[in-house]
Amino acid sequence: MREIVTSRARERAEPPPGERLRQGWPYLVLAGLATALVLLTLWLAGRAFLLLGAALLIATLLHAAGEGLERIASRLVRQVVATYCR
Repeated sequence: MREIVTSRARERAEPPPGERLRQGWPYLVLAGLATALVLLTLWLAGRAFLLLGAALLIATLLHAAGEGLERIASRLVRQVVATYCR
């Protein structure tokens, strides 16, 4: 008798496998839309990060080139001044 009671309680406690899915479909749709939104954001942010990295690389190269030109120009100015003031 006790076995029958526990099996009936278990049947009431656990819905059939498809029933939970049928009841929870709005949550699945919401989770799918949220996932799509996150992936789209990451894809668009990836392009922005790529452009930001390229801009930093170009800025670094231009800064290094400017320092090199400054050294060369200062030497040339010193040479011109030294030659002119003799």
